[in-house]
Formats: sequence, C-alpha cells, structure tokens
Amino acid sequence: ELEAIASDEDGDAITYCWEQVDLGPVSQLGTPIASAPSFRSWDPTTTPVRTFPKMSTVLSNGSDITEVLPTYSRDFTFRVTVRDNNMSEDAGGITWQDVKFKATDSAGPFKVTYPNSNLDNVQAGQQVTVTWDVANTDNNKVNCQSVNILLSVNGGSAFNIPLAISTPNDGSETVFIPDVTTSSARIRIEAADNIFFDVSNQNFSIEPADEPGLAFSFAPQFQQVCVPDIAEVTINTQSILNFDQPVSFEIIDGLPADVQVSFSANPVMPGESTTLTADMTSVADDGSFTATLQTIAGGDTILSELYFNIVNNDFTALALEGPADGESGLGVLPEFSWTDLPQADVVNFQLSTTPFFAPDDIVEEAYNLTDSYYVPTVGLDENTVYYWRIQPGNECGLADFTLPATFQTRTVTCTPFVSSDVPKSISAIGTPTVSSVLPIISSGTISDINVSKLKGTHDALPHIAASLVSPSGTEVVLFSGICGNTQAFDLGLDDEAAFDVADNCPPINGIKYRPQNPLAAFKGENTLGEWTMNIKVINNDGQGGTFEAWGVEFCASIEPEHPFLVKNDTMPVPPLDTRTLYNIYLNVQDADDVADDLQFTIVVATKDGYIARDGVQLGVGDHFTMRDIHQERITYTNTNPDALFDFFTFIVQDGQGGFMGTPKFNIVIDPDAPVATNEALPDGVDLVLFPNPASNLLRLALTEPLDETAYLQITDLRGSVLWKQPETDLRTAVNIDVSDLPNGLYLLQLRTNSGAIARKFTVMR
Repeated sequence: ELEAIASDEDGDAITYCWEQVDLGPVSQLGTPIASAPSFRSWDPTTTPVRTFPKMSTVLSNGSDITEVLPTYSRDFTFRVTVRDNNMSEDAGGITWQDVKFKATDSAGPFKVTYPNSNLDNVQAGQQVTVTWDVANTDNNKVNCQSVNILLSVNGGSAFNIPLAISTPNDGSETVFIPDVTTSSARIRIEAADNIFFDVSNQNFSIEPADEPGLAFSFAPQFQQVCVPDIAEVTINTQSILNFDQPVSFEIIDGLPADVQVSFSANPVMPGESTTLTADMTSVADDGSFTATLQTIAGGDTILSELYFNIVNNDFTALALEGPADGESGLGVLPEFSWTDLPQADVVNFQLSTTPFFAPDDIVEEAYNLTDSYYVPTVGLDENTVYYWRIQPGNECGLADFTLPATFQTRTVTCTPFVSSDVPKSISAIGTPTVSSVLPIISSGTISDINVSKLKGTHDALPHIAASLVSPSGTEVVLFSGICGNTQAFDLGLDDEAAFDVADNCPPINGIKYRPQNPLAAFKGENTLGEWTMNIKVINNDGQGGTFEAWGVEFCASIEPEHPFLVKNDTMPVPPLDTRTLYNIYLNVQDADDVADDLQFTIVVATKDGYIARDGVQLGVGDHFTMRDIHQERITYTNTNPDALFDFFTFIVQDGQGGFMGTPKFNIVIDPDAPVATNEALPDGVDLVLFPNPASNLLRLALTEPLDETAYLQITDLRGSVLWKQPETDLRTAVNIDVSDLPNGLYLLQLRTNSGAIARKFTVMR
C-alpha cells in the first residue's frame, strides 16, 4: 500500500494517480518476468492511497491478471501524479514523484492466521491471541521488526480501531477486543515501517460481553530508544459494560535500574488514557528489554509486556587519537586512529585540505569503517596542513561529525638538478645500455635523494630496466621489466612515495612512486661528481625508443620555528553585545616571524555569535592575523542571549612551514562582563595617559583611586612585551620610563581582578 501527501496553495481539489512505470521485457498478461509491469493503471482519484491489488480483490480473496503480486525477486518503480484539476487558462498545476523498492523471494507471503475465518468468533472484552505467519519478513533483507494490528467492524471498508501499535513482528500478540458487536469483523496486520500487509480471509463475529470488564491497548508496544533519550507509551483504556473501577499501572520488572518511570495519570478511570514515560538519559546498558506492566482494575491483576530495544547513542567519549591535534612533521602516509567505542557500529572518515570539507577539498574519505583506524590510499603532499574528522553511527543513525583535528606533513626542502645530456635514442638492435650523465658541482652528504623526473618511451616497457649510479659507483635498479604493454614512462621515484612502481601501471603523469630498490642506498655518500642514469634493454624483441629527460633532487626535512601561544584566556562578553578581542586574551608569537606573518584560520566557528574583522563577519576557513588583534580589529558579537559559553578553534601558520593547531578560544556570555573596555574599572574611574605622545616619561593616572592591585605591561603592535610591572598600587599616579623605546605606537594594558583595559600611546622625539 502506497500513500502520497500533497497540498495545493490555492486550495484546489487535487487528485492522485499511482502507476507502475517499469517497462521491462514483453511478457504475457498476468505472468510478468524480470522488471515487466505487474499492475495496471487506474483513473485518478481523490484518495492519496493505492492498495496493490485493489482492496476489493483482497477482501474477496480473488485474483486479477492485471494486478499481480510478485513471486520472485525484482525491482519496482511507481510514480504518483498529483493534479489540481484547475481548468483556468495558465492555472493548472501538476507534479509527480517516483518511489522505488525491491521485492524478495527470500520472504513471504506474510499472512494473518487467526482470526482468519467465519468460525473464529470472539467476544467483546475478551483477550484474544492474534497470530500471523512472519514468513521471514524479519530477516536482514526486509527487516520488519514491528507490526500494527488493526480491527475493522464493517467488513474491511475501514480498519480504524487499533488493537496493538508497533508490537514485535514475532507471529503472535494478545490483544483486548473492544466493546463492539458485529458480524463483519476483519483483522489487518501491517508492517509498522514497511508497505506490506494482510487481512483476515473472511469476516468473523464479535459477540456481546457477558460481564463488566476492562480493555486497554498500548501505542507503541515495541520501540527503539536511542539513549540518552526518553520513551513514551500511550495506554488507552475502555470500559466493558460500564465497568467503573479505578485502573492503576506499575512497571514491576524488566528495565535497567537507571530507568526512571512515571505516568501522566495513575490511576485512571476506564475510558481515560495515560502516558508512561521511561526516562533513559542515564542508562548505560543497551540491548533488548521486556518490561512487565502490571495493571490492577477492581479485583483483577493483568500482566502485559512492553518491548524496548535500547541503543547506546552517546558518542561524547569518542576522541580522535592520532595524528595528535596540531602535530607536525608527519610522513605522507600517516595512520589515523580514534577511540574504539562499542556503540559505534560504523565510522565515516574524511580528510580535507580545508576546514570546509567541501567535495573539491576532500582528498580521502571512507565510509562504514568497522575498525578504529584507517590508512589513506593516496599519498599526502608535503608541507601541507590537513584537517580530518570522523562520524560515528549505529542503528539509531549517524551522529554529527567530530570537531576537526589538524596536522601538518613534514616540511621538506629540495634542491633539484636536471640533466642536459638528453634526449638519447634507445636502439632496437641488441640489448644496449643508454647512459646519460648529470654532473653535480656542489658537495654535501646525502640524507635523502629522489629521482625528480624520468621520462621516455619504448615499444614495450617490460623490455627495459632503469638504474641510477652515484659518483662513488653505487648502483640502484629503480625498476626492471614492469607494466605489461605500456610504452611511455613519465614518473618520479621516492622511497617515501605512497605506491610501488611495479603495482601502478602505467607510470605516467609525473607521479612519484617507490622504486623496486630503495634510493636509501645512497645515504651518507657525497653529492659531488657525475651521476649516471642507465636505461638498459633487457629483451631484444622490440623497436626501440627514446630516453627524453631525467633529474634528481637532494632533500632534507627541516623543523621550522613554530608559532606558540602567549595568551589564550577566556574572554567575557555581555549578552547581545560586542567585545574587542584584545591581545591580553589571545596572543601568539613566533621566534622568527612578525605579527603580519602569523595567520589565523578559523577551523570551527562560533555558534552563538560571530567573529568579525572591521565589522565584516568571519566564518570557517576565513583568516586574520596577529597584527589584526594588536590593532584591535577583531571583535566577537553575541547573538544568543541565552547562551552561557561560545568558542572557536583555529590554526596559526607563519608562511615558512611553522604551524600550530588546533587551540580553542573560549568565550563566556556574562551579564556582569564589562560592556566596553573602560568599564573594566569601577564606575567613574577612567585611565589617563599623558603626555601622549610621550618622549622619555609616560605618566599613568586614574580619575579616582583604585583600591585593588593591578598588573601593567607595554607591548608593541606585534604583541612583544617590552615592559611589565605586576602588583602596582594605583591609588597614586605611576611614572613609566619609556626612554628606551624607539619612536612608534605602543599599547599599555592594565589588568585587575575586575577585568582588563588597554590604551594606545605614541613615543615621539
């Protein structure tokens, strides 16, 4: 049974037409094969639901060769077309949507088995065990875990009385028959989360009750709970023959100890409803649990079962373990690892060159990983910052991606040398060796050598071998007899490359591969002298070729000076206000770089406000510099007054290979925080610097005495501390000697327990 939901903005009466749109091979009517049509089209109706086959055919236990249910595994595609039937000129509207699903011969037919005939009569108020043939519909393919049991009292025209909602698909369920009488009752059992169903083959009778009693039902009776969460079950009661005794409920066993159970009303009178709430926010256990619900009505005690599949969906303990956040100097094939959480059935992995993780920026991604580690399938670039994150999931679905961690691959400097002793022909006669010489006139000890380029052609690459010979006579065979019928070669060779040269054919496009024998054999030798590249023909069945180009590079990994945090203090901001991000809160320095070179990149942006530079909002991937902070150009604005905290994470790069990642800058949303910088001081107190510009002496004074200890410091606009004086008594003026400071602009910062302020001053002589 398929259902569509549609609306028309003009309120026109809309019609629906469900049709199978599979074409498939030609087949005899009533015996479709493969993906041939099984169901005919009918005229549009105002009903959004279509039953396959027609409900009249189902209720009569009949058959129709124009509507045939599948008996073999196949694909189905149905289309619903919705029209507003507006006949005005240019006013008619139409839309459609396709639905695709699969039928399988490994399950079914799903059938009601009791009550199923006109002999299966029951009584109002009676507890009846409804049964059905599950027929493998609970297997991994169909995966129907729960069903709804509905009652019709008019021969199947409407199944509008629920007897059990979302009860386990286990083939039987005991239900109460409501206080109705009819000779035209039918049972419908339908998948709670699928599209198939069955109904009783024949009408049966519900006889009148012969004594007062109680009937009740649950919705749902089975549910999956993704903790930390709560579960709710609605309990509906009905009086049989005016039964009027209070009804009380209690869960007496079956749930984990940490579950807190309550009822919206308890007891209730017959005919009333109550909601059972099971608070599972503190539950650590998971698995299938059957809770026993005790119902007491008058002198009767009834035990019922409620079913919960509790799934631990708390991933707060998940952590990215390696590479460590902010690590640098990594190789080009690092192994990624994370916490092995039992509740994480699968993990999705993403590696990106930007914190956006846009499709064009992702260099590696993997899905549905079941291990707690991953090794990329492509080699990474050197001297590059990467961002990585994971997304855990289980049967409750996928959680959000973790906050990204960052790392930097090793910083390498290479000196290239290219041979001018090419091109050269490779003869087709015999098995010649073609040699090309590259003189190196600089002297140095080799720690790392790569073949930066090796290019040529031969009618059969398996017929040649390439080797490199050092000035001291050491020879390394780079490759020999590789790659089938490949003719061209254009590659580099590096011991740290991601892939073996023999396993990745054809070796073209200038990509670096690992040689068959390591270039590390040259380590410790001197670079000075003649280097020789030999191309040797090892099979004379060929037509020759050309040795076109080659070169080497001598490389060394370097450890650059990395930026480091001088200050990273929590900044207070009033709700719905803006605060300048001063360098007394965030300050980064570098041993060999100035503030202009220290570039911040936002990795995770604030959620309850925004960072801005000169009033322009900044987001993920945007940049600002340390000089921007010194010049008071960076601000934070709170946009959510109900927030208590906010934060952003960042990396810092110095442009010379130096890298720092990924600190978190914390912001507290505090109604008592100063609204402006001079409100860090008590009301009526202001900071005055004079003379300004100063020559040799700068005088600091307050408009009112300050009865608390202060900390003073002077920095230049790069953030370098030039003078400091802790525990200053500010009940009197303070004289500061600035005679050693060169002409320029400076920042005097004052910090107290109440807050912090900053004032600019100039030295001019």
